[in-house]
Amino acid sequence: MSAKLRQIMKEEADREKEKRVIKEDITDSPSEDNGSSTKKLSKRLGCLSVGSSAPGNDNVDFIDFGNGKKNPVPSNWWQYNYPYDVIQLIRSQSQLQENNLIDSYTENPNGGIRGCLDPKIGRNVLLNVTVQDDCNLYNPNPRDISRTLMQRKEFIPATSINILIAGWVQFMIHDWFGSGPNDKSRHFEVPVKDDDPDFTTVIKINRTRPDNCTRLPGVTTKICKNFPRDYEFCKDAKDYETHQNINTHWWDASQLYGVDFTLNNRIRSKMDGKLKLTADNRLPIDSHNGLPVTGLSIDWWVGLGMFHIIWTREHNYVCDMLKQRNPTWDDDKLYHTARLIIGGVICKNSYT
Repeated sequence: MSAKLRQIMKEEADREKEKRVIKEDITDSPSEDNGSSTKKLSKRLGCLSVGSSAPGNDNVDFIDFGNGKKNPVPSNWWQYNYPYDVIQLIRSQSQLQENNLIDSYTENPNGGIRGCLDPKIGRNVLLNVTVQDDCNLYNPNPRDISRTLMQRKEFIPATSINILIAGWVQFMIHDWFGSGPNDKSRHFEVPVKDDDPDFTTVIKINRTRPDNCTRLPGVTTKICKNFPRDYEFCKDAKDYETHQNINTHWWDASQLYGVDFTLNNRIRSKMDGKLKLTADNRLPIDSHNGLPVTGLSIDWWVGLGMFHIIWTREHNYVCDMLKQRNPTWDDDKLYHTARLIIGGVICKNSYT
C-alpha cells in the first residue's frame, strides 16, 4: 500500500471519528447540572447553547471553506427548543454567509478575473470535494419520485395564497438567476415504466449549457495527464460541469432594467428618466418575436406580464415624483434614482 493511499485512508478515518464525537456530544443530556455536554458542543460547534429536546442525529455538515479543514456546520437547528433553535440557525447561517458563493468567478492565474461572458452560479461547497456520479444519475429515478411524491391525485387548495404568487415568484426568479438556453446537443434520458400515463419511451431533457469560461469544454484532468503541465487547453481542465448565470447575482430588479447597456438603452425613453410605455400604458411589443420589450421576457404569460407592467408604471410614477421635487435633475439622475427606489421597494415587498 502506497504512503499516499494510507494517508487518504487515515484522513477518512479521522473524519468518521470526528462525526461520532459530534453525535455523542449532541446526544448527551444537556440537563446535567455541570453543563458539561453543553460546553463540549459549544466548544466544538461554536454554538451558544442547545435545547433540552435535541435528539441525536448526524445532521452536521462538514464543509471545506478553503482553509484546508473540514469545518462543522450544524444543520439540525429545527430540532431544538425555542430560543435555542434561533441561536443555532443564526450561527449556522452566519458561518455559511461568511464563506459562501465559492467559485463564482474564474480566476486568472496572472491575477484578476478571466474575461468570461457571465459569472458562474455560486456554490456553497468547493468543487474539488464534489462528486459527479453519472453512474447513479437515475438512482432513484426522478420520474418515479415525481409520480410518487409530486403527483396530485385530488385537488388540494392553497388557502393562504392566490394565483398572484405564481407570477410574483417567477418575476423574482428572473431577477436573480438563469442558466440561458439549454444545450440541445446533449440531453438526459430518463427511463420510464410501462404503466407511465404520459410517456411511452425515455424522457429526453436538454442539458444546461456548460460555462464558456473553460477554454475547451470536455477536456478533463484525466485527459490532461497525457499532456505537458503547461499545455494551454489544460489550464482550466476539470472533471465536473459548472454553469453560469446570465443574470446579475444581485437583487437589483434586472428583470425590469436588463443586464447590459444595449437592452437597458432599448427600454428607456430617454425622457425624464422614464421607461418606455405605449399611449395606453402598456409595454411596447417587439416586432421580431411578438414579446413585450422589457428587461427579461422569457416564459411570458399574463401573470408575469402583469407584474412587469405594474413595476414599469411604478418606475415612471417615481420619476414624476422625483422631477417635481428636483426640477434640475437630468434624465440619467432621475432614471438611476428611480431604479434604486424600485429595487428597494421590490425587495421590501418580498420580505413583508
